Amino acid sequence: MRKFQQALMTGVSYMLPFIVFAGMTIAVTEMYSQYIQADTVSMTTLNGFAWVMIDMIPAIFAAYVAYAIGDKAAIAPGFIGGYIAAHPTIENTSSSGFLGAILAGFLAGYVVFYFRKIPVPEFMESIKKTLFIPVLTGWLLYFIMAYPVAISIGALNDFIIASLINLSEAPQYAFLLGAILSAMCAFDMGGPLNKIAITFVFALWNEPSGIGFRVNAAVFPGIMVPALSVGIASLIAKSRFSEAEVKMAPALYYPG
Repeated sequence: MRKFQQALMTGVSYMLPFIVFAGMTIAVTEMYSQYIQADTVSMTTLNGFAWVMIDMIPAIFAAYVAYAIGDKAAIAPGFIGGYIAAHPTIENTSSSGFLGAILAGFLAGYVVFYFRKIPVPEFMESIKKTLFIPVLTGWLLYFIMAYPVAISIGALNDFIIASLINLSEAPQYAFLLGAILSAMCAFDMGGPLNKIAITFVFALWNEPSGIGFRVNAAVFPGIMVPALSVGIASLIAKSRFSEAEVKMAPALYYPG
């Protein structure tokens, strides 16, 4: 279990700078276009590039989860699996999202880990890590992610998003929708449930009805409350936290 947790945290830590860059870029370019009202080509292009980066997040995450388990040879297969999780390549299959990306990362990492244990002649040892393992594992990940995972996990991902959409279309369930989305964001601290909620928000962002703004507001309590509550707790009960955690606490107030 410890190994799984470390691999997930490695994926998150390497993914985070990309999210920060893309998120800040989107925010700045959107504000520039809205308030300065100068929709320049450069800003539009930069905004589009930031959305491309957002689109690549599952692949980046899976690549570094795989890296944490199988070292450098696992990066390319993990990236391939994570990319297919977000961009299904077979007709009539669905995106498996971050659930699929997590599976791709672990699968690529452990396949590479065990492939490296297969003995080969000494003269082939150098190309085993740079050629055979990444290519063979990449092919394996492609077929696994494109077929069984896209069908099964993709269907689960679609079911979750469809259920949220049904809730969003019924005004009487607005409170329930907000509670579910906030809980999904707060529950696993940036894990797969969090990403499903955010994906759902992005999916509705351009809806003409304006529902995207309402569901976007619904996720904010789940994003803000955990950071703020932990920060306040470390201020009130310092003895319950390590010295390093207490020093880091002020940084939690701002996200909250």
